[in-house]
Amino acid sequence: MDFYSFKNRIYEFCNKNAQEYPTDNDLKYFYNKYHITYGLIKDRSEARSMSRFIRFSTKQRLLYREQLSELGIELTPTQVNYYIYMICIILKEKYNIDT
Repeated sequence: MDFYSFKNRIYEFCNKNAQEYPTDNDLKYFYNKYHITYGLIKDRSEARSMSRFIRFSTKQRLLYREQLSELGIELTPTQVNYYIYMICIILKEKYNIDT
């Protein structure tokens, strides 16, 4: 997927969830993570387990954010949402799993 297609898909999720659009830096960051994560999800079973992120409550997203922080990955709550949108894009594109 090229950058502009990725950007459009992220914007679709933002519109659907009444969320602000990511900054250019966020888009570049998550586009890079998209390619890395795409390669890490090796099979449909793993993809299905990743789909649980989509259903995270606000509290679960906060806990996930704290876990990432412990690994040295600092994301804002909004950036966690962008990460989840990125996962949704991968699941649909690679395994045709709707979220």
